[in-house]
Formats: sequence, structure tokens, C-alpha cells
Amino acid sequence: MAHTQASEDLTIAGLLASRLAGVDLQATTSATPSARSKDHYAHHALYFDYPACHLLPDYVEFPKLPSPVDAAFMDAPSPKKQVLRIAETGFHAVLPLKAACRPQVSYTDAGLALLAEVEWLAGDEGISTLHFVRFWDESRKGSFWRFDLTSFRGYLAGAKQFELDEEQFRQLLVCGDHFAWIVTMQHLVARTSYRAIYEVRERLTTFYGEGAVAHEEQNWRRAFASAGSVDLVESKAEKVVREMQQARKFATNNTTWLALDATVPAKQSVKTTHSKAVYCALLAALESLKAPEIVCPDTLAYESHEHTKIVLDKLEGYYGSEHSYLAVTAQGLLDELRRDALWCTLDAKTGISLVHIKTAPGWNEFLGRWLTRAVNFVMQRHCFDSGSEHAGVHKHGDTTWYNPSEWQREFQVEDGKPVIDARGNVGDYDELDESAVGHVEQMMEDATLGWTLDK
Repeated sequence: MAHTQASEDLTIAGLLASRLAGVDLQATTSATPSARSKDHYAHHALYFDYPACHLLPDYVEFPKLPSPVDAAFMDAPSPKKQVLRIAETGFHAVLPLKAACRPQVSYTDAGLALLAEVEWLAGDEGISTLHFVRFWDESRKGSFWRFDLTSFRGYLAGAKQFELDEEQFRQLLVCGDHFAWIVTMQHLVARTSYRAIYEVRERLTTFYGEGAVAHEEQNWRRAFASAGSVDLVESKAEKVVREMQQARKFATNNTTWLALDATVPAKQSVKTTHSKAVYCALLAALESLKAPEIVCPDTLAYESHEHTKIVLDKLEGYYGSEHSYLAVTAQGLLDELRRDALWCTLDAKTGISLVHIKTAPGWNEFLGRWLTRAVNFVMQRHCFDSGSEHAGVHKHGDTTWYNPSEWQREFQVEDGKPVIDARGNVGDYDELDESAVGHVEQMMEDATLGWTLDK
């Protein structure tokens, strides 16, 4: 059924019901979807700016921020977000492209109008930003949400403003099961992760300074402490506590990797290493970046992203099964790994590679951090000690090292035949010791629990 009544009052619940029934209330009888073909990997990037304090009315001095939903169970965030490997705090959503028409009706429900406008963005590639903030209006005795959607869709640019009351905002959040961008927005508002806490902290610091930010955080932490109990079901409380334990483990382990995030030196002496050492470095570095969801939501974590898996599979073919030595500098190895990664084939039929597409926001930066850690690991964490406890990827205390002696078999050839080396090994290359690789993840779990996020 086509929607032609411009004056009809549609609720968000009505839109959702019609969506599930296969009826598009954003389309009109005269509207036609874009005829432009969409590449499978094309998308529209929607960034979130919250709290967007510049949207506050002149009579409001400070936004009304909901407290972090799990604050009662979370350690106070460290002043340095790098401790939790949070290099980028921004929040965004990726809108897969689909046929979409600009709404041709006037929605009396502001939440529905906002939802329809964001859905329209998915009709073409582009980058848009949803600025929003919550405030208390004394004259109306209630809380309200102001939104400013600035969009760049294809060749079109525009800006639209919306104001929602608490009930309209609540109805908007109800649609999260069917609109992924709403889930991301809700995560940011509720400050469900440390990434969200740091994002809000940085926005407030920019606008008000560190003093106001410290006061805001003290208020909600004091409120939880004075309550004596928290309004969480037991299963939820247990989940948060368990995730906090994982976050402490992650923080402890990450402190041993922070030095490897330094820029790879442009000039460095040549190092000879085994190809499998490079592959194990890639595995160990990737594992070190995997943060629990209470640190960073899965939707913004690229360690398990489809493109990351493709790159790792490709690099395994180059380095994990190669029986060769490499004489490389740090910068040379980094350049080679990046080139191999970006030219990974995504589709064998079309020959499309990562270099041909627009990747998800932040993925290229993640790739750089991952490869930088791996290269610095190869160059700086080579263990020369002997003994089975020093074989492959292993720990010295909390710090991860590698020793390629169990992977490589140096030999000489006499009359075309391999000879036995001084260790009694036949002069041939063995297959990669899978146990050494498989234990990387387990060793990441062995970090101590002594570090707290307050430090």
C-alpha cells in the first residue's frame, strides 16, 4: 500500500510494523529508486557527535547526560585511554547501500522524521554526521533531545534539525533491533563501554574544560556509591563483573604492548628473520588488540572484521607456510605487509581488492596499528634463549616474545643431499609448529589481574 496522505500521523511503531510487513512508508507512488548500481562493498558512513553542546539553547549551561548504565560495576577510567588500547574514541555506523527515496510526506512525529531521513542516506555513498544532545527545559518541565543531521549524499549536501521529547526518543530506541545505527547511538548515550566514556569525556573537555568533566563524572559515581545497591538483575550484574575482569586482564597485557605502537623507524639496520616469525608476530599482535566489549563495542572493533580475516588468510599464505628467511628493515617489512594486505583479492570473479574499495571508517587506521605492532614485535621481541620454555611464541613474565629456533632448520647441502646439523636435525624445513601458533590466544589470557583501571 503506497502512502500518499501527507497529513497522516505515523508513529515510529507504525513504521516498524510496516517495515516488517514489507511496506516502505518512506516511498511515494511517484518516487523511483536510484538507478545507479551499487557495489557490494559501498556504504554510507554516519558519524555521531554526542554530546553536541553547540546545539544547547542559550538558556542551558550544561547538557543533561544519562549516567553510564553500568557505572556501579566499572572501575574509574584511567586518565590515559591508551592503557586500554583506545586510540580512536569516535562512534559511527555503516549504512549498507539500498534503494531509498527521500521522504515526500511531512511527519508530525519528530522521531519518525529523523528515522526516515537517516534511512534515505543509505540510497547513495557519502559521509554524514548526526549531532545530538539532551537538555532540561525548565519552562516545559521536561528533558528534550536536539538533533542536527548534516549530510553529504552523493552530490547532495544538506542539514535538517529535529527535537524529540523523552517519549519520542524512547520509541526511537525501541527500533534498535531493526536499525543497527540506533544500537550504536544508544551504546554511546548509555556509555556502555570505556570507549563511549572516553568519547563523552573528550567532547565535554573540548567545550567546558577538564574541571567540568571531572565534576560530571564525580556526580554519577557518587550517586551510585550512595545508593548502596544497583538496579540490575543478577545475571546482568554478573556479566558486567565478568567483563570487568576481562578488561583488567586486557589492560595488564596491553601495557606490555604499548611500546610496540611507536612509529616504525624509517632507517634501521637489516634484520634476518624467518618468514614464520612474521606470521606469528601478526597473530600475536592481532590477539593483543582484541578488547572485551566493555572496552570497545564489537561493531567498532576490527579485529574480527571480514576484511581483517581476509588479510590474515592471505598473509598466512605468504608467510605462514613459507620456508624462507627474510633480510628486511622494519620500514621495508611494514611496506611489504601493507602492500600485500591492501591487494588482497575480495572477489575472485571480479578481481576486486581492498585497494579498490572504500573500507569501513577507521579500518585502514586499524590495519596500520596492527601491522606496526607486528613489525616492531619481529624487530624487538626476538628471544635468543635456549630451552623448550623459550620455543615459539612465549612469555617472559607478562611480556610476549618469540624464538624461531623450533620453526627453522638451518642446514648445509653436500652433493645435493641435506646433512644433519649440529642439533641432530635432518637438513630440511619442518612444517610450522601449529601448537606454538595455537597457544598465542591462551597466552594472552595468562596476564595477571593485578592492574586496575584506576592507575
